[in-house]
Amino acid sequence: MKSKILYNGFLDALRKKVPQNAVLANQLAEILTIEKEAVYRRLRGEVPFTFFEIAAISRELNISLDGLIGIGSTITRSFQLRLMEYVQPSEEHIRTLDTLAELVVRSQELPESEIAYAGNMLPSPLFLAYENLTRFYHFKWLYQYGRETDVKPLAQVHISAEMDEVYRKFIRGTRQIRTTYYILDYMIFQYLINDIRYFESIRLITRPEVEQLRVDILRLLDDLERIAAKGEYLKNEHPVYVYISHINLATNYCYFETPEVTLSMIKVFTLNEIVSEDDESFGKIKTWVRSLKRLSTMISVSGERSRIEFFDKQRERIGQL
Repeated sequence: MKSKILYNGFLDALRKKVPQNAVLANQLAEILTIEKEAVYRRLRGEVPFTFFEIAAISRELNISLDGLIGIGSTITRSFQLRLMEYVQPSEEHIRTLDTLAELVVRSQELPESEIAYAGNMLPSPLFLAYENLTRFYHFKWLYQYGRETDVKPLAQVHISAEMDEVYRKFIRGTRQIRTTYYILDYMIFQYLINDIRYFESIRLITRPEVEQLRVDILRLLDDLERIAAKGEYLKNEHPVYVYISHINLATNYCYFETPEVTLSMIKVFTLNEIVSEDDESFGKIKTWVRSLKRLSTMISVSGERSRIEFFDKQRERIGQL
Protein backbone atom coordinates (compact mmCIF):
# COMPACT_ATOMS: atom_id res chain seq x y z
CA MET A 1 0.00 0.00 0.00
CA LYS A 2 2.79 2.42 0.95
CA SER A 3 4.65 1.70 -2.30
CA LYS A 4 1.49 2.40 -4.28
CA ILE A 5 1.01 5.73 -2.52
CA LEU A 6 4.61 6.72 -3.30
CA TYR A 7 4.22 5.62 -6.94
CA ASN A 8 1.01 7.62 -7.33
CA GLY A 9 2.82 10.57 -5.76
CA PHE A 10 5.47 10.27 -8.48
CA LEU A 11 2.80 10.28 -11.21
CA ASP A 12 1.14 13.34 -9.63
CA ALA A 13 4.50 15.13 -9.50
CA LEU A 14 5.01 14.34 -13.20
CA ARG A 15 1.68 15.84 -14.18
CA LYS A 16 2.26 18.92 -12.04
CA LYS A 17 5.61 19.40 -13.73
CA VAL A 18 4.18 19.02 -17.27
CA PRO A 19 0.36 19.33 -17.22
CA GLN A 20 -0.13 18.79 -20.98
CA ASN A 21 -0.39 15.04 -21.53
CA ALA A 22 0.97 15.09 -25.10
CA VAL A 23 3.92 17.27 -24.15
CA LEU A 24 4.66 15.05 -21.14
CA ALA A 25 4.54 11.92 -23.32
CA ASN A 26 6.97 13.47 -25.81
CA GLN A 27 9.41 14.46 -23.06
CA LEU A 28 9.29 11.04 -21.39
CA ALA A 29 9.76 9.25 -24.71
CA GLU A 30 12.88 11.32 -25.33
CA ILE A 31 14.26 10.81 -21.81
CA LEU A 32 13.66 7.05 -21.79
CA THR A 33 14.29 6.51 -25.53
CA ILE A 34 11.11 4.45 -25.89
CA GLU A 35 8.03 4.75 -28.12
CA LYS A 36 5.28 7.15 -27.10
CA GLU A 37 2.74 4.34 -26.90
CA ALA A 38 4.96 2.66 -24.29
CA VAL A 39 4.97 5.96 -22.37
CA TYR A 40 1.16 6.20 -22.50
CA ARG A 41 0.88 2.66 -21.12
CA ARG A 42 3.00 3.72 -18.17
CA LEU A 43 1.01 6.91 -17.62
CA ARG A 44 -2.26 4.93 -17.68
CA GLY A 45 -0.83 2.54 -15.09
CA GLU A 46 -0.92 -0.52 -17.37
CA VAL A 47 2.88 -0.89 -17.13
CA PRO A 48 4.83 0.50 -14.13
CA PHE A 49 7.86 2.72 -14.50
CA THR A 50 10.99 0.87 -13.42
CA PHE A 51 13.21 2.21 -10.65
CA PHE A 52 15.84 3.27 -13.18
CA GLU A 53 13.23 5.01 -15.34
CA ILE A 54 11.95 6.93 -12.30
CA ALA A 55 15.53 7.96 -11.43
CA ALA A 56 16.21 9.13 -15.00
CA ILE A 57 12.95 11.09 -15.21
CA SER A 58 13.47 12.69 -11.80
CA ARG A 59 16.94 13.77 -12.81
CA GLU A 60 15.87 15.31 -16.12
CA LEU A 61 12.70 17.00 -14.83
CA ASN A 62 14.21 18.02 -11.47
CA ILE A 63 11.65 16.12 -9.38
CA SER A 64 12.73 15.64 -5.77
CA LEU A 65 12.35 12.02 -4.72
CA ASP A 66 13.26 13.16 -1.21
CA GLY A 67 10.04 15.14 -1.09
CA LEU A 68 7.97 12.15 -2.22
CA ILE A 69 9.24 9.92 0.57
CA GLY A 70 9.17 12.58 3.26
CA ILE A 71 12.89 13.03 3.84
CA GLY A 72 12.27 16.73 4.32
CA SER A 73 10.82 16.08 7.77
CA THR A 74 12.48 17.36 10.91
CA ILE A 75 13.27 13.79 11.96
CA THR A 76 15.71 13.20 9.11
CA ARG A 77 18.53 15.62 8.36
CA SER A 78 18.26 15.84 4.57
CA PHE A 79 20.75 16.66 1.90
CA GLN A 80 19.29 17.26 -1.54
CA LEU A 81 21.23 16.12 -4.60
CA ARG A 82 21.13 19.07 -6.97
CA LEU A 83 21.60 17.68 -10.48
CA MET A 84 22.28 20.52 -12.88
CA GLU A 85 22.85 20.42 -16.62
CA TYR A 86 26.05 22.37 -17.26
CA VAL A 87 26.96 21.81 -20.90
CA GLN A 88 23.50 22.45 -22.37
CA PRO A 89 21.63 24.06 -19.48
CA SER A 90 17.91 24.71 -19.61
CA GLU A 91 16.52 28.12 -18.69
CA GLU A 92 15.40 26.63 -15.37
CA HIS A 93 18.91 25.44 -14.53
CA ILE A 94 20.41 28.82 -15.46
CA ARG A 95 17.86 30.54 -13.21
CA THR A 96 18.78 28.18 -10.36
CA LEU A 97 22.50 28.98 -10.70
CA ASP A 98 21.72 32.68 -11.05
CA THR A 99 19.72 32.55 -7.80
CA LEU A 100 22.75 31.12 -6.01
CA ALA A 101 24.98 33.81 -7.55
CA GLU A 102 22.54 36.51 -6.40
CA LEU A 103 22.59 35.04 -2.90
CA VAL A 104 26.37 35.32 -2.83
CA VAL A 105 26.31 38.85 -4.27
CA ARG A 106 23.81 40.01 -1.64
CA SER A 107 26.10 38.79 1.13
CA GLN A 108 28.45 41.73 0.50
CA GLU A 109 25.80 43.98 2.04
CA LEU A 110 25.86 41.99 5.28
CA PRO A 111 28.29 42.72 8.13
CA GLU A 112 29.27 39.07 8.51
CA SER A 113 29.61 36.45 5.78
CA GLU A 114 31.89 33.45 5.47
CA ILE A 115 32.63 30.79 2.88
CA ALA A 116 34.97 27.82 3.14
CA TYR A 117 36.14 25.12 0.74
CA ALA A 118 38.07 21.97 1.59
CA GLY A 119 38.96 19.24 -0.87
CA ASN A 120 41.10 17.78 -3.62
CA MET A 121 39.55 19.74 -6.50
CA LEU A 122 40.13 23.40 -7.28
CA PRO A 123 37.34 25.48 -5.68
CA SER A 124 34.94 27.01 -8.19
CA PRO A 125 35.68 30.65 -7.17
CA LEU A 126 39.25 29.98 -8.34
CA PHE A 127 38.95 27.98 -11.57
CA LEU A 128 35.85 29.77 -12.94
CA ALA A 129 38.03 32.82 -13.58
CA TYR A 130 39.92 30.93 -16.32
CA GLU A 131 38.15 30.00 -19.54
CA ASN A 132 40.08 26.86 -20.45
CA LEU A 133 39.93 25.41 -16.94
CA THR A 134 36.19 26.12 -16.79
CA ARG A 135 35.70 24.30 -20.09
CA PHE A 136 37.83 21.41 -18.85
CA TYR A 137 35.73 20.88 -15.71
CA HIS A 138 32.54 21.03 -17.80
CA PHE A 139 34.07 18.50 -20.17
CA LYS A 140 35.04 16.21 -17.25
CA TRP A 141 31.52 16.54 -15.78
CA LEU A 142 30.02 15.49 -19.11
CA TYR A 143 32.38 12.52 -19.35
CA GLN A 144 31.59 11.34 -15.81
CA TYR A 145 27.91 12.14 -15.56
CA GLY A 146 26.50 12.26 -19.10
CA ARG A 147 25.27 9.36 -21.15
CA GLU A 148 27.91 7.55 -23.18
CA THR A 149 26.44 9.02 -26.37
CA ASP A 150 26.88 12.55 -24.92
CA VAL A 151 30.65 12.27 -24.50
CA LYS A 152 32.48 14.71 -26.74
CA PRO A 153 36.07 16.01 -27.01
CA LEU A 154 37.08 19.16 -25.17
CA ALA A 155 37.09 21.09 -28.45
CA GLN A 156 33.30 20.65 -28.69
CA VAL A 157 32.53 21.79 -25.13
CA HIS A 158 31.65 25.47 -24.85
CA ILE A 159 30.24 27.72 -22.14
CA SER A 160 27.06 29.52 -23.15
CA ALA A 161 26.91 33.31 -22.84
CA GLU A 162 24.19 32.99 -20.17
CA MET A 163 26.27 30.59 -18.06
CA ASP A 164 29.35 32.77 -18.49
CA GLU A 165 27.46 35.78 -17.14
CA VAL A 166 26.21 33.79 -14.14
CA TYR A 167 29.76 32.61 -13.43
CA ARG A 168 31.12 36.16 -13.60
CA LYS A 169 28.45 37.30 -11.17
CA PHE A 170 29.33 34.42 -8.84
CA ILE A 171 33.05 35.29 -8.94
CA ARG A 172 32.32 38.96 -8.21
CA GLY A 173 30.17 37.92 -5.28
CA THR A 174 32.71 35.53 -3.76
CA ARG A 175 35.37 38.24 -3.90
CA GLN A 176 33.20 40.38 -1.61
CA ILE A 177 32.50 37.77 1.08
CA ARG A 178 33.98 39.01 4.36
CA THR A 179 36.00 35.87 5.21
CA THR A 180 37.16 33.04 2.94
CA TYR A 181 38.91 29.77 3.77
CA TYR A 182 40.56 27.45 1.24
CA ILE A 183 41.89 24.14 2.58
CA LEU A 184 43.59 22.39 -0.33
CA ASP A 185 44.81 18.81 -0.61
CA TYR A 186 48.60 18.98 -1.04
CA MET A 187 48.24 16.87 -4.22
CA ILE A 188 45.46 19.00 -5.70
CA PHE A 189 47.39 20.08 -8.80
CA GLN A 190 48.82 16.61 -9.34
CA TYR A 191 45.29 15.20 -9.46
CA LEU A 192 44.39 17.81 -12.09
CA ILE A 193 47.50 16.97 -14.13
CA ASN A 194 46.66 13.26 -13.95
CA ASP A 195 43.16 13.96 -15.29
CA ILE A 196 44.47 16.04 -18.19
CA ARG A 197 47.03 13.39 -19.09
CA TYR A 198 44.39 10.66 -19.06
CA PHE A 199 42.01 12.52 -21.36
CA GLU A 200 44.89 13.34 -23.70
CA SER A 201 45.82 9.62 -23.77
CA ILE A 202 42.33 8.68 -24.98
CA ARG A 203 42.42 11.50 -27.55
CA LEU A 204 39.68 13.66 -26.12
CA ILE A 205 42.12 16.50 -25.47
CA THR A 206 44.70 17.58 -28.06
CA ARG A 207 48.28 18.63 -27.41
CA PRO A 208 47.54 22.34 -28.17
CA GLU A 209 44.64 22.19 -25.69
CA VAL A 210 46.95 20.70 -23.05
CA GLU A 211 49.22 23.70 -23.56
CA GLN A 212 46.26 26.08 -23.16
CA LEU A 213 45.32 24.35 -19.91
CA ARG A 214 48.92 24.51 -18.70
CA VAL A 215 48.97 28.28 -19.29
CA ASP A 216 45.68 28.72 -17.38
CA ILE A 217 46.94 26.63 -14.44
CA LEU A 218 50.12 28.69 -14.25
CA ARG A 219 48.08 31.91 -14.30
CA LEU A 220 45.86 30.55 -11.52
CA LEU A 221 48.94 29.61 -9.50
CA ASP A 222 50.41 33.11 -9.90
CA ASP A 223 47.15 34.73 -8.79
CA LEU A 224 46.66 32.31 -5.89
CA GLU A 225 50.23 32.92 -4.70
CA ARG A 226 49.62 36.68 -4.69
CA ILE A 227 46.35 36.19 -2.79
CA ALA A 228 48.10 33.96 -0.24
CA ALA A 229 51.01 36.36 0.17
CA LYS A 230 48.66 39.29 0.74
CA GLY A 231 46.04 37.33 2.70
CA GLU A 232 43.20 38.87 0.72
CA TYR A 233 41.82 39.17 -2.78
CA LEU A 234 43.68 41.71 -4.81
CA LYS A 235 40.99 44.41 -4.92
CA ASN A 236 39.60 44.42 -1.37
CA GLU A 237 40.65 43.92 2.22
CA HIS A 238 38.51 40.92 3.13
CA PRO A 239 40.76 38.18 4.56
CA VAL A 240 41.44 35.00 2.60
CA TYR A 241 43.06 32.12 4.47
CA VAL A 242 44.80 29.47 2.38
CA TYR A 243 45.77 26.16 4.00
CA ILE A 244 47.57 23.15 2.56
CA SER A 245 46.36 19.87 4.05
CA HIS A 246 48.99 17.28 5.02
CA ILE A 247 46.52 14.44 4.43
CA ASN A 248 44.59 13.47 1.33
CA LEU A 249 41.06 14.90 1.25
CA ALA A 250 38.82 12.32 -0.38
CA THR A 251 35.74 14.56 -0.61
CA ASN A 252 35.09 18.20 -1.44
CA TYR A 253 33.14 20.18 1.16
CA CYS A 254 31.88 23.74 1.22
CA TYR A 255 29.85 25.86 3.60
CA PHE A 256 28.41 29.34 3.15
CA GLU A 257 27.20 31.39 6.09
CA THR A 258 25.57 34.79 6.56
CA PRO A 259 23.29 36.14 9.31
CA GLU A 260 20.37 35.27 7.00
CA VAL A 261 21.26 31.88 5.51
CA THR A 262 23.46 28.84 6.01
CA LEU A 263 24.26 26.28 3.31
CA SER A 264 26.46 23.20 3.41
CA MET A 265 27.50 21.33 0.28
CA ILE A 266 29.31 18.16 -0.72
CA LYS A 267 30.61 17.95 -4.29
CA VAL A 268 29.65 14.99 -6.51
CA PHE A 269 30.09 14.30 -10.23
CA THR A 270 32.76 17.04 -10.45
CA LEU A 271 30.32 19.98 -10.59
CA ASN A 272 27.09 18.79 -8.98
CA GLU A 273 26.43 19.21 -5.27
CA ILE A 274 24.54 17.63 -2.43
CA VAL A 275 23.07 20.65 -0.64
CA SER A 276 21.54 21.11 2.78
CA GLU A 277 19.94 24.12 4.46
CA ASP A 278 19.61 22.19 7.71
CA ASP A 279 21.30 23.92 10.67
CA GLU A 280 22.55 20.74 12.31
CA SER A 281 24.07 19.43 9.08
CA PHE A 282 25.65 22.83 8.50
CA GLY A 283 27.18 22.79 11.98
CA LYS A 284 28.71 19.36 11.42
CA ILE A 285 30.17 20.27 8.03
CA LYS A 286 31.56 23.55 9.41
CA THR A 287 33.12 21.75 12.39
CA TRP A 288 34.66 19.14 10.08
CA VAL A 289 36.10 21.73 7.69
CA ARG A 290 37.53 23.79 10.52
CA SER A 291 39.04 20.69 12.15
CA LEU A 292 41.09 20.18 8.99
CA LYS A 293 43.11 23.28 9.89
CA ARG A 294 44.85 21.23 12.56
CA LEU A 295 46.08 18.89 9.85
CA SER A 296 47.17 21.71 7.56
CA THR A 297 49.72 24.49 7.19
CA MET A 298 48.48 28.04 6.66
CA ILE A 299 50.39 29.76 3.85
CA SER A 300 48.54 33.09 3.98
CA VAL A 301 50.70 36.11 4.94
CA SER A 302 52.80 34.13 7.42
CA GLY A 303 54.35 30.78 6.55
CA GLU A 304 56.40 32.36 3.77
CA ARG A 305 58.81 29.45 3.46
CA SER A 306 56.02 26.88 3.23
CA ARG A 307 54.18 29.06 0.72
CA ILE A 308 57.20 29.40 -1.57
CA GLU A 309 57.94 25.67 -1.36
CA PHE A 310 54.34 24.76 -2.18
CA PHE A 311 54.03 26.98 -5.24
CA ASP A 312 57.47 26.07 -6.56
CA LYS A 313 56.53 22.40 -6.28
CA GLN A 314 53.26 22.95 -8.16
CA ARG A 315 55.04 24.75 -10.99
CA GLU A 316 57.45 21.86 -11.20
CA ARG A 317 54.54 19.43 -11.46
CA ILE A 318 52.82 21.52 -14.12
CA GLY A 319 56.07 21.37 -16.10
CA GLN A 320 55.26 17.68 -16.57
CA LEU A 321 52.50 18.70 -18.95
